[in-house]
Amino acid sequence: GIATDMMKEVFARLHVPIHIQQLPFKRALAEIQRGTIDGISGLGKNAEREHYILYPASPLVTTKVTFFVRKDSDIVYRGDLREMTQYTIGTASGFMYSQEFKALVDQGILSTEESRTVESNIRKLIAKRFDVFVANSGVTHNVAMQLGVSSLLQELSPPIDTGHMYLGISKKSPLASHIDRI
Repeated sequence: GIATDMMKEVFARLHVPIHIQQLPFKRALAEIQRGTIDGISGLGKNAEREHYILYPASPLVTTKVTFFVRKDSDIVYRGDLREMTQYTIGTASGFMYSQEFKALVDQGILSTEESRTVESNIRKLIAKRFDVFVANSGVTHNVAMQLGVSSLLQELSPPIDTGHMYLGISKKSPLASHIDRI
């Protein structure tokens, strides 16, 4: 996606060779914490991650988190997460969608079904294993395009959250010394 393309450009300008590997998000977080990978592109900031990840001053991209449904769905979202209580919502492991979303899930108000990837959620939605899933809009559109199923999905508006995605560098990585130049 765009975050990966931007990361490639950043390191090319720094003349730092990189190897890109696609991992499930939760595994990538565990590996960056251990220092077995150097970085993750398209990462949101939070206080817990700042214990083991360095972030550059500027984000790679601004993003939005939205609900997706099948094109033939009559589900409507008007901006109140409590409107979604009657549905099981697909989520991806390790992702933080918004503080409010997390609180409603923790309180048992929203029901979720966790998958490892956005791709899995797209496939489950199309197969009618749940009615709606939540994800980063840009990532979802990119994955749906790669799968050839864009025409089967509909993005609901408004977004449940907007934010910035960063390149996160492990504090244990030799790349950490470049953080001020990224």
